[in-house]
Amino acid sequence: MILEADNPVNEHLAICEVVHGSPEYWATVDLRDSILRRPLGLQFSAEELDAEKDSHHVVCYRGDRLVGCLVLRPLESGDVRMRQVAVVPELQRQGIGKALITYSEALARQNGYRRMILHARDTAVGLYEKLGYSRLGDQFEEVTIPHWKMEKSLAFSLNQIVPWGRNFDEYVRMFSLTDADLEKKLLGCGDGPASFNAAMRRTGQRVVSVDPLYQFSSAQIRGRVQEACQTIVEQLVANQSAYVWTTITSPQDLGRIRMVAMEEFLRDFEQGKDEGRYLPCELPQLPFADGQFDLALCSHLLFTYSSQLSADFHVQAICEMCRVAQEVRVFPLLDHGGQSSPHIDSVLRVVEEHGYRYSIEPVDYEFQQGGNQMLRISR
Repeated sequence: MILEADNPVNEHLAICEVVHGSPEYWATVDLRDSILRRPLGLQFSAEELDAEKDSHHVVCYRGDRLVGCLVLRPLESGDVRMRQVAVVPELQRQGIGKALITYSEALARQNGYRRMILHARDTAVGLYEKLGYSRLGDQFEEVTIPHWKMEKSLAFSLNQIVPWGRNFDEYVRMFSLTDADLEKKLLGCGDGPASFNAAMRRTGQRVVSVDPLYQFSSAQIRGRVQEACQTIVEQLVANQSAYVWTTITSPQDLGRIRMVAMEEFLRDFEQGKDEGRYLPCELPQLPFADGQFDLALCSHLLFTYSSQLSADFHVQAICEMCRVAQEVRVFPLLDHGGQSSPHIDSVLRVVEEHGYRYSIEPVDYEFQQGGNQMLRISR
């Protein structure tokens, strides 16, 4: 899995895993030694470095320069330990460490680990707590300085997900996407089994889609899609008056349309994962640099799940999308019950505080009754 983009000053940025013993690995040893060991009067032993051969080594490059790295060591318990997080001093507090950590969590999930363990220096505890880590036990000393043991669960159950994928035409209509928009650097947040990414690839265009669903295999996702489809169609039959049956003529027609879209997604999924187009990440934390994308899209997640996701989550998620993209579009603005989301005012208040421009605009798409507006936010 490779994550590539341009950073805010238009220098190439890439986060990926490198092989133990390779020249890229030895460059991480030099970086870690200069930042984490030498200032304490310590150095790596040959035994320590040899013991890293079974670990995952994650690196971040800006252009041709190595600017950050960390190590993931598998544990016998089935957990994984994050260690040796290092970012070049002059680029610290610019989001590189956060991006490395978020990427590594996605990598750990992809490799089947369910809990991340780490020993945090006292000065780094605040960052890890913001990223969802909790302290375990009392403070202790390691490599001559105070540390805290911290953990974060990475577990995500497939039966928590209701996979329901929209197609390319629906994306274009939901987000009022123009031909110029489709040429931009696009990010889809919570895309699930939508076929938008696959359709864009066929035309030579690129979208990066993020969703925790992507930690599972295509066979696992296919099984869950088949389990969920009939149940969803039955629910729509029982609540037909809440929807507009024009372009989509019936619950059964909707089921067919959705299955076609999801089959297109599944055919593209494994190759897309290898190409870095499907990443098992999730809001409200994204493993991308500031301004990495031109346009971020979020369909049927924010506002739709207002009863499950708090106002704070919505605010954090919107701010995170605004951090990584120049423009953000969210559709629809209704919750599952067809009511205007109670979180809209909280989000707009914070958007205004940040000095962003926003508008609520009608779109040429309405399936949920009254669900024909999107929120557009520009930095």
